[in-house]
Amino acid sequence: MLAALRTSELYRADQNSYLLYPDRRLPALADKGRISPAAVERSTLLRTMTAAGAEEIVRRDVDGVVRFRAELRNGRLLGEALELLASGPHAELVAAERESVLALYESVFDHRSFTGRSGTFFGYEGLGCTYWHQVSKLALAVQEVFQDAVRGGEPSELLSELEERYFEIRAGLGTDKSPADYGAFPTDPYSHTPAHRGVQQPGLTGQVKEDFLARMGELGVWVEGGRAGFRPLLLRENERRTEPGTFEYLDVDGEAHSLEVPAGGVAFTYCQVPVVLHAASGESLRWTRADGEIVEIVGSELDAGVSSEVFRRTGLVRRIDVLSSVGPVLGSSA
Repeated sequence: MLAALRTSELYRADQNSYLLYPDRRLPALADKGRISPAAVERSTLLRTMTAAGAEEIVRRDVDGVVRFRAELRNGRLLGEALELLASGPHAELVAAERESVLALYESVFDHRSFTGRSGTFFGYEGLGCTYWHQVSKLALAVQEVFQDAVRGGEPSELLSELEERYFEIRAGLGTDKSPADYGAFPTDPYSHTPAHRGVQQPGLTGQVKEDFLARMGELGVWVEGGRAGFRPLLLRENERRTEPGTFEYLDVDGEAHSLEVPAGGVAFTYCQVPVVLHAASGESLRWTRADGEIVEIVGSELDAGVSSEVFRRTGLVRRIDVLSSVGPVLGSSA
């Protein structure tokens, strides 16, 4: 599906991303609501009424185009108009054609296909627009499929392709673009990008939530059954430190601290607990207690009890070190 999406009408090359709906040319106002001559000819009721100049449900304009009366804003109002006609000279034709006229009304206006502004506007997440929250949702969904595939032991070829598709989508987001391409400061969230200009409608959109969740996934953080795990398979190699450095953070008590990060490492906080990723062989964890004791764990997850201490920010867990090898899937990330 992701491969097909890349070559579909939803792909937008200038933004290296996707549209909410395929772009299309909207009909002119004068072209809307027309009843085709063939449809009028098939209906004895409409043919008879238009020939007689009766305008209770349809009208013929100066160009000869037949339309339903503008006052008939929905099928219920058309039904009421047909009820009134049923008590007059067209009673037999109304009885015979009531349902077909109502069906014609729906086919002309096609209400069920109405998608609001996204299918009728040229801005505000409309036609020709890239809707950034949607793209972020797509990226997060692909990441979740990748994680499920890893846990399910799927072949490395499939994992590599899912990884590639994930970063294709990720590359279209603002954080991977220049201000000129994005149309604004790249890390600022915006609602959409229309076809004719840069990003529009700044604000804390739902995209922020999706991007935060996806970023935590790239860092390898996951929670299952109340247990926190760390397996950074989607962490790109160019994000690791090329030389040792210092990481500054605020702990669960709001106090400032710093720690050393080795070459090849990455540091971040999770529930205000510092986490340091180390490139190493195998998978293991070390977590440091408040009293300085270091607890070694084989594997990539904390138990439920320790995880709860992290989630509740109790201060028992003061640091987590993750030792993880660079796997074959991760090795392809640039």
